[in-house]
Amino acid sequence: MIVSEDSGREDAQVGSACMPNTNRLAAMSVDDVGVDGAAVAIMTDAARSRDLLCATDSVAARIDELQFTLGEGPCMDAFVGGESIMTADLGEETAAAKWPAFSSEVLDEVGVRGIFAYPIFAGGAQLGVLELYRRQNSALTSSQNTAAHVLTVRLGAVVLGELENYRWSLDEAHYPRWEGSHRFARADVHAAVGMLSIRWGTSVADAGLRLRARAYAESRSISSMAHDIVHFQGRLPDEDAS
Repeated sequence: MIVSEDSGREDAQVGSACMPNTNRLAAMSVDDVGVDGAAVAIMTDAARSRDLLCATDSVAARIDELQFTLGEGPCMDAFVGGESIMTADLGEETAAAKWPAFSSEVLDEVGVRGIFAYPIFAGGAQLGVLELYRRQNSALTSSQNTAAHVLTVRLGAVVLGELENYRWSLDEAHYPRWEGSHRFARADVHAAVGMLSIRWGTSVADAGLRLRARAYAESRSISSMAHDIVHFQGRLPDEDAS
């Protein structure tokens, strides 16, 4: 089991402080779609690069982190395929076969059965994913599914606007600087992978796979391990490249 190390709570705080309208729509999706929690993540590069923008609770943030650490899950597939992924029960054989590590971790660690992932588009381009979860194994109704699709349309424009405002705004009272270790923590992962690629003399892809494997073996989140590597707070994995 991968230890969360409080990364879920810190990531969830980013949304409320720096992406208020994105956070509001994520919270709205819980009531409108009838789920227990939601998160919004942006992705690029076939889902290999991603950042959690907001989460309604630590469970939603944890589900997102597990997918990023394990490299598999319905939200990643929804982004890559450009279509919604509806998984009413992670305990079913189909889900377990498709995402064996993710399904096992989510069921055992956070007790969530249903995951519903909707790609977010902006200007015709894929931008990210709306990630929804239910503790019980029940499918969404047709009206709930429609509500989720409507929210993703709204999220496309809102996320783009807030990312630009956050990037350029000088009004820190409205878009405060995030001083914690997990302000868009996934950037640390990309930096750490680059450092390890150079150190080990491997490709970036191979370094990324080895970092994921190391994080999983040590029961740590990949974001936390990458932060330690980038900021020299932990040892750099030093096994010889193979």
